[in-house]
Amino acid sequence: MSDEPPVLQRDRHVRYWLRCLKTLLPSDYTSNDSARMTLAFFTVCALDLLGALHAHTTAAERADHIAWIYRNQHPRTGGFRGFPATDFGVASAPRNERWDPASLPATYFALATLVVLGDDLAGVRREACLDWLPRLQRADGSFGDMLDEMGEPGGGRDTRFCYFAAAVRFMLGRDGNVEGTRAVDVDRLTYDHGIAEAPYREAHAGLAYCAVAALALLDRLPQPATASKVTGLPHLEATVHWLVSRQVPDVNDEEEDEDGAPEPDHHAFSLHATAPLVQNHVPLLPPAPSPPPLPASAFGGFNGRCNKPPDTCYSFWVCGSLAVSQHTPFPILKLTSKILSRAHLISAERNRAFLLRRTQHAIGGFGKTPGAVPDIMHSHLALAALAALGDPADRLEELDPTLCIPGRARRRLEGIRSREATPNKGADDG
Repeated sequence: MSDEPPVLQRDRHVRYWLRCLKTLLPSDYTSNDSARMTLAFFTVCALDLLGALHAHTTAAERADHIAWIYRNQHPRTGGFRGFPATDFGVASAPRNERWDPASLPATYFALATLVVLGDDLAGVRREACLDWLPRLQRADGSFGDMLDEMGEPGGGRDTRFCYFAAAVRFMLGRDGNVEGTRAVDVDRLTYDHGIAEAPYREAHAGLAYCAVAALALLDRLPQPATASKVTGLPHLEATVHWLVSRQVPDVNDEEEDEDGAPEPDHHAFSLHATAPLVQNHVPLLPPAPSPPPLPASAFGGFNGRCNKPPDTCYSFWVCGSLAVSQHTPFPILKLTSKILSRAHLISAERNRAFLLRRTQHAIGGFGKTPGAVPDIMHSHLALAALAALGDPADRLEELDPTLCIPGRARRRLEGIRSREATPNKGADDG
């Protein structure tokens, strides 16, 4: 491995994101057209983290992006569509409204992108949207993606949608708890204190981030200030342990001498012919030997589930969760101070090396795994993870981990929230 320190190729990343913003996306994204609002968020937010949004776009271009987002605001619910293709315009009628629903994830991405672009959210039909949110919640506390033709919550029910609901509510000026916090975490806690999609499922780092961040936005993380409240994550330190355990060496490192790595003794795990029998039918397993030590590696990315290889996106899901879980529900300080308070739990240096040496692509952007072509989601989350690590050499903007937006956008949002704490002067009035 080169002795030169890993470097974020900023110019290449800026060019990559400007291609995503100002030219056509590759044909592989055709199937993602319904998630166009999500792609817009990743692109705009990445350019802002690089400090390139205002330097490489004009005020007129940013105003046009803002207008496009508002054109996707749903006329009845105040939420947002994921893309404009379902807007029937003047042909909209009750008979076709089921084909044009507002989407909860799209609403989060729309509001966050508006704030990053510098909008004051004055055009959001705030009260209509806040009335729509409770209708998306089910009796068990979970949230759906959208309302079906019967007006019932439809779509997924995991912690992603709880997070989107909590984030939308927060961005629209509401604080504190909502009903159903229990569905965010307790029902989905696994035996190893991770967070799963549903009871008795496998723990997943992305779902853990959504649960932790949602609880932070709802002011329900365990901490002294909330001792009198019902909180989620009853064993927070155990969940932190599970998150930290997601950092793994890149054992497929081509520059590593694989011949030097100890081979596991597969025979040690096999049944012995002489093992005693239970009722003369079932042979007992011998005592399990200690697993062989993992080979040393200069690269330490994160996986999302136990016994999986490292993946670029989990560098953010894990680091973001750790940053949110340690501090007050509404952090605005630089994230470096938050990560460094538990620097002994993760190796920031190895994770940064994994991202910059293994998944950073020559044309800009980041791939999912070493050797993969860059894609928009993993490229954005890699920059968010690097911003979370806070290495000055990367020259990235600070990141608010709770909403996954740049710190200056979060400060702008706090100003908007302060304004909305006064009686609503009525974006809905027009």
